[in-house]
Amino acid sequence: MNVGTPGIPLGRIHWENLQLARRYGGTKATLQSFRANDLLGVAFAAVHADTRIRYIGYNPGVVATGMPNHLPQPLRTLTKASFAVFAASVAKAVTPMARLLEEPQGERFAIYRNTRQLPLKGKSFNQGTALRLHRVTQELLRTPSM
Repeated sequence: MNVGTPGIPLGRIHWENLQLARRYGGTKATLQSFRANDLLGVAFAAVHADTRIRYIGYNPGVVATGMPNHLPQPLRTLTKASFAVFAASVAKAVTPMARLLEEPQGERFAIYRNTRQLPLKGKSFNQGTALRLHRVTQELLRTPSM
């Protein structure tokens, strides 16, 4: 299970700067991770077509965690206030996750927002792009660090 924000059509893969070594930005990295996680799920299903393993992308929505503690002011205070109003408790967020892990569905890759399964439609789930990212990721993993 990949807990994050699957199915949110924001961000893009920066193919020419995949590791964001040039012009890094936290928002840019976060948005790229949205796309990469969706695509890597699609690639998993394609590359491991004969596996019994299921890959689940899961978006729990807003969850009351300690994440705001590391933000600068005034963003920290604003985020904590919004969490108090909108965020689910960790216990409440974990329950549907546990159910999906205990009772996986038939698809090798599926995405959920809370308990609702989302369609794998659009360029975020293009198999050709997913396999390209898979190949590039494999190459990066084989390349020694500098």
